[in-house]
Amino acid sequence: MAARPWPGLLTRRRRRPAPRRPPSTDPVTRYARSVVAGKVVAGKLVRQACQRHLDDLKASRTTGLRFDARKAWRAITFFRTLRHIKVRKDYIHLEPWEEFIVGSLTGWVRPDGRRRFRDAYIEVARKNGKSTLLAGLMILLTFFDGEGGAEGYVAATKKAQAQIIFGDAKAMVRRCPTYKRRLKVLEYRISDPETSSTLLPLGADADTLDGLNPHVVAIDELHAHPTAAVLEVMESGQGSRAQPMVLKITTAGWNRNSVCWRQHERGVRVLDPQSDVDDDALFVFIASLDEGDDYRDEAVWAKANPNLDVSVNREFLRRDVKKATETPEELPNLLQKRFNKWVSNSIDHAINMELWDVEEVAAPIDLARLKGRACYGGLDLAPVKDLSSFGLIFPPIDEGERWKYYGRHFVPIDNIRERTVRDKVPYERWAAEGWIVPTEGNQTDWDAIVEEILRLAGEFRIQEIAEDPAFSAAVSPKLQRAGLTVVDVRMGYMGMTYPCNELLRLVHAKQLQHGGDPVLRWSADNLVMRSGPMKRLMPDKERSREKIDPMVALILAIGRATVAAPPIDGNLVEVIRWD
Repeated sequence: MAARPWPGLLTRRRRRPAPRRPPSTDPVTRYARSVVAGKVVAGKLVRQACQRHLDDLKASRTTGLRFDARKAWRAITFFRTLRHIKVRKDYIHLEPWEEFIVGSLTGWVRPDGRRRFRDAYIEVARKNGKSTLLAGLMILLTFFDGEGGAEGYVAATKKAQAQIIFGDAKAMVRRCPTYKRRLKVLEYRISDPETSSTLLPLGADADTLDGLNPHVVAIDELHAHPTAAVLEVMESGQGSRAQPMVLKITTAGWNRNSVCWRQHERGVRVLDPQSDVDDDALFVFIASLDEGDDYRDEAVWAKANPNLDVSVNREFLRRDVKKATETPEELPNLLQKRFNKWVSNSIDHAINMELWDVEEVAAPIDLARLKGRACYGGLDLAPVKDLSSFGLIFPPIDEGERWKYYGRHFVPIDNIRERTVRDKVPYERWAAEGWIVPTEGNQTDWDAIVEEILRLAGEFRIQEIAEDPAFSAAVSPKLQRAGLTVVDVRMGYMGMTYPCNELLRLVHAKQLQHGGDPVLRWSADNLVMRSGPMKRLMPDKERSREKIDPMVALILAIGRATVAAPPIDGNLVEVIRWD
C-alpha cells in the first residue's frame, strides 16, 4: 500500500463527497483487464482470478450475480479515511491489486442485494501489506457494513498473533478523529455503543469459541493453524447472519496435510476454468511464482510480490535472494516467505515430492483386483504410544505394470486427539477417513496389529514380512505361529542400502503406485537419508522432521520383494541379493 495524503473523512451521519467521482471504468475491472492483457506482471492464479471476474461480468444476466461498481468504489475510498500506523500523517491509498480484492469482496452482490462472497482466501508473500489490508477490512465490515450487533473477530494460533492485526485496527481508529469519537477503544476490544458492534482478538483455543455469532472473521496466517478447529467453529457460528464473511489471509506454508493446504487446493480448483469445482461464494487471490520461474529473475518477482517497490524493498529482496543462492539451506525459507511457494521444510529430504504426487502414481488402487496376488510385507512397530505401520508391496506381473503399495497405520485411540494438536498432523481426519486404524487404549495394541495383518494374509498371498527387530517380540512369534514367514532386517547400512536405493529408483521412474495414501505421503515428505561410506544409505529418524515409520515399512517390503521374490503367476521377478 502506498501512503498518500487524503483530506476527506467518511462519517456515519454525514458522508462527505468523495474527492473525485467514481471512474467510468471501475478500478476492479480495470485491474482485471490489465492483468489479462499482460500489462501487469502477475502469476497464473492471479490471471485466472481476473479472468473469472471478467467472465462473471459477461454471465451476470444469466447467473443473477451483479457487480455494483459504486459499492466497490465506496469500500475502496473508505481506506483513504484511514491513516498508516507507521507513517502518522499519511492516509492509506490501496494499490491496484488491493483495490481488486476490496472491490471484489464488497462489489459483487446476489439477486437479493446481499454480498456474493462469504469466504475469501488470499495468499501473498510476506511484506506485501497483509496486516494493513486485513485491519482496514475488519474496521469496514464490522462497523460500516450496515449490520446491527455485528461481531468481528481476528483469530490466530495465539492471542498475541491476533493482537498484531487487532493492534493495527486500534491504531487506525485512534488516528482518525471521527472514528475515535464514534468508537470506543479498549485494550482487547473496539466497540460501537450505538450499534452494539464489537471487534475482538482471539487465540486458537477452540474449546472457548462456541457460542459466538460472528459477522466477520479474519484468520491471519492460516498456514500456522495446526487444525481446522477455529475455522469450523467460526463458520458454524455464522448461520444466523445475513451476509457473513470469513477472511483467510496467509503466506504459503510447508505442511500439505494442513487446513491451509486444503484451502489452497480448493482455491486453485475454483480458479481453474477446467475444474468441476464451482463455488460462487468463495473469492480467491493467490500471488505466487509459476512453475518453472527462476526466483533469481527480477522480472518475475512481482508475481508473488504485487507490492514490489511499495512495501517490498527490492534491495532487501535482492540481498535475501543472494543469501539463499550462496547458502542452499536458506532456499526453502526464501521460496516460502518471499515468493509464496509451498515447499518442503527440509532441504535434504530424500523424496522428490513432485514426482511422488504425479497423478498416475497417486491414482487409487483397486484392491479387489489384487486379491490372491503374491506380495511382501514390511512392519515397523513403534514404542508404547507411537505410530506403527504395516505395508504391502505387490511386484508387477504384467509388462508396463507399476509396483503397487497398500498400507495400514496404527495409533492408540486415546492419543489421536493429543497428537493432532501437539504434532500439528491431522491424525483425527486420517482416522475418520480410514487411513489410520485406531487401536484401543493409550498404548500400542499388539494384538490388534496381529489381527489386521492376519486379515490381510487371508486376502493376499503374503510371501514374507520384513521387520525391524527392535519392537518385534510382542508380534513376530504370533505371526509365525499363524504360518507367516517373518524376516528380521538389520536397521543399518548393510540391511537398508539396497532397498533405499530401490525405493528412490521406483519413485524417480514413476513406477511406485501408492494410491494417494496421505499418511505415507506425510512420511515420505519427512524422510531424510543418512549417507555412509561407499554411497551407502539408510533412513535417518533423528534428522527426519517427523515420523517416517510408514516409509520404513515400505522400504522393508521393497527389500524383501526384490531379494526373495520367486516366480509370480508364471512371471519371473528379478532377484538381487543385498544381504
